[in-house]
Amino acid sequence: MTRLSEVTDWAGVQKQAQAFLSAPQLAALKALSDQKQLDQEMTKLAVVGVGAAAAKSTASGGK
Repeated sequence: MTRLSEVTDWAGVQKQAQAFLSAPQLAALKALSDQKQLDQEMTKLAVVGVGAAAAKSTASGGK
């Protein structure tokens, strides 16, 4: 049974892609990989920020 992962191994993708993509295509793939990583980091920071704001609100009695 094959199971799809929600996490992409971008380093592995880029390594395998070197066998059949041109230099401009590899550059575009790297840019996509970099953007996905940035998106993930921004999402993590947003979650931490929301959690911190909620904790602060709770500590101050919701004021």
